[in-house]
This record gives sequence, C-alpha cells and structure tokens, in this order.
Amino acid sequence: MRPPPSPRKADRRHLQVSVLIDVDVGLMRAGVASTGQAVALAEHIAGYPSLTLAGVQGYGGHWQHIAGYPTRRDAVRAGMLRLTAVVTALREAGHRVELVTGGGTGTVAADLERDVLTELQPGSYVFKDAQYADALADDADGAFGTSLRVSSQVVSVNAASIVTVDAGLKAFATEGPAPRPAPGRFAGSAYAFFGDEHGAVSRPPGIEVRLGERVELVTPHCDPTVDRYDSYHVVSVTAIIAIDAARASR
Repeated sequence: MRPPPSPRKADRRHLQVSVLIDVDVGLMRAGVASTGQAVALAEHIAGYPSLTLAGVQGYGGHWQHIAGYPTRRDAVRAGMLRLTAVVTALREAGHRVELVTGGGTGTVAADLERDVLTELQPGSYVFKDAQYADALADDADGAFGTSLRVSSQVVSVNAASIVTVDAGLKAFATEGPAPRPAPGRFAGSAYAFFGDEHGAVSRPPGIEVRLGERVELVTPHCDPTVDRYDSYHVVSVTAIIAIDAARASR
C-alpha cells in the first residue's frame, strides 16, 4: 500500500485531502498532548491548500479492557475531558471541527454517556474475544457472546490428562489470556500453548475424545488473530468470506 502524498506533492497535483488531528487522551501512543499543540498543528494544516481539517480523533485503547463499568466510565470521562478541551480550543481559534471520532468496543456505553463523539469506533464488536468476555462479564455488554473462534482438530489422545490439538502459537495472537474452549463438549476444559503448531486441552471428565474431533477455541485477541488467516468460515450462513487485507500490515 502506497503512503498518502505529502502536502507539497498534493498541492502540486491539485489534490484535496481531509485530515484529522489525533489527540492523546491518555494512551500516550500517538497524538497531540496539549491544546497548544493541537492549535499549532491546525494552523500548519491550514497553510496547505490541499489539506482540509475534518476534525479530531481520540482513541482510548487502554480503557477497552478495564473490568467493571464504573471504573471504565471514569477513565472515559477523564479522556473525553481532554478531547473536549482540544475541540473547544480549535473552535475558539477559528477552525472548523465537524468530526469527533473515537470510542471502542469496551467503552460504547460510557462513550455515549459523554455526548462528545460524533462517530464511534467499536470495531471489535463484530467478534469480541476472551479479553472482552472477561472485562465485560458483569456488564450489560456481557450479553454479547464471542463469535470469532479458531477450529482445531485433535491430533493425539495418548496422554491421560490432556489431548493435543493442531492449533498452537501460530494460530492465535499470544498476548492476553490463553485461548479457551468454546461452549460444547470441551466447555470448562483448559487450553495451554504446546508449541508452534500444537495446543494442549485438558480432557473433559467422563467423555471419550477421538482422533480428528473438532475443538473450537475462543481467541485471546481478535484483531491480530484475524491477521493470521485468509478467510472466515461463516458457520450460520455456510459461506467463506475472503479477507481483502490479509497480512497487508506486514
């Protein structure tokens, strides 16, 4: 994927590019850290005929997996105050701020309470994962189950306490909690990474496990797990959907 043209190149080619000012709302990963920096950047943008300031973004990725709604809501409140201060400063300096985008899957309810954002970014809602299941377990959002699973196959039943499946370190994102068996025959069993290609699943008591049997596993972190595959198998619709951007971030 080619990078966007620089402002000077865009000017020479008579292009029009809408841009957002990224605001650090406490994550400290990127973005302007103060209202002064935001206004200075807006003035810089205004100096290029090819650029139009469309608005601001404030994404609190560090809030998304905070357990307990009250604590998560307080974190969102502090971050949205920072974002609101930037929006106010930009408007007072004469800049139009039409789009205020941010939010996430774990903070949707709290984001809506603040009435600051004009666009929400709850991308992981389509899948959820083990981290969200843990963080939202006691919230209304916990009613949404995880839909993304990795289907593994039993390749060894020789051990007394575990069976070996063909999904290991290469099958999942490895940060966060370990994968866990989905509801079904292996519900309540534990999973442990068993190498690059293999995983160990504790035997469900009183159930005979056969070679080739399928074990569905809930993913630890949905985003980078998706990046490891080329397609989804949509079970309820019996379809396979290509991932257009498969491994495009590499």
